[in-house]
Amino acid sequence: MLGLSNRGATGESETTEVIDAGELTFDEAGLETPAEFIGYEGSLVVKLPSYLKLVTDIGGIDENTRLANTFPDTPDFVTRQYCPTGYVQIYPEGEQPRQYRVLDKRNGDE
Repeated sequence: MLGLSNRGATGESETTEVIDAGELTFDEAGLETPAEFIGYEGSLVVKLPSYLKLVTDIGGIDENTRLANTFPDTPDFVTRQYCPTGYVQIYPEGEQPRQYRVLDKRNGDE
């Protein structure tokens, strides 16, 4: 995936208010690209339950772009989740988080 890099956690202030943005599929290729971000250029915050990253220098997202290639369960030792288990948040840095329920379709699961 050219043009994607990970700067780590962001320093933005946290908010508990999120936009319910629907569902995304996670399959062997990774996390489905949200339709509203196809063609997006810029930086995105990607939050998984136990992982936070800032994806930068995006040169244009298309339907084959995968912003997350893993979707781990939240380990017991994690005391602060970045988003609820079974969800992912994707949004431009500084904007209101868009939260998606993740449908895990790996290994033919329905």
